Amino acid sequence: MEFDFKMKNVLFVIPHPDDEIVGSCCIIRRYIKEKKKIFLFFVTNGVISEKSSWFLNKKKIKNMIDVRKKEMKLSVKKLGVKNIFFQNISTRTLKDKIFETYIKIRKIIVSKKIDALFCPAYEGGHQDHDVSNFICSKLKEYCKVFEFPEYNYFKNTI
Repeated sequence: MEFDFKMKNVLFVIPHPDDEIVGSCCIIRRYIKEKKKIFLFFVTNGVISEKSSWFLNKKKIKNMIDVRKKEMKLSVKKLGVKNIFFQNISTRTLKDKIFETYIKIRKIIVSKKIDALFCPAYEGGHQDHDVSNFICSKLKEYCKVFEFPEYNYFKNTI
């Protein structure tokens, strides 16, 4: 990817732990090798709320969140990222916390002097990804905003 400006501080908006690997690990690794300062903001914890959970899983929610965070920390370490932010809200609830999340991301952009932001593309694959895209689309006045795909549907016609 070639850009017409010099990026120094890059923020990745990650819908849930595991999307740093699924959607953007190649870009993150490349930018780390290029000595860019990388920040990750996880907008949800990746686990549905106790209220929405199947009755057998209700008592396991805290443990499920702990496992997701542990796996996320390991993957972030392997990627070589040192700067992370974690918003501990349940998956599928980001749509109810748009403004609060926008404010948090904007504060990161301003305080860390972010000049490029990467977010998931709007693809209709998961509501948290699409809401993340919407939020990031409103931050274009603060920095350059780029999208990375996570859900690509290819029908083999051969």
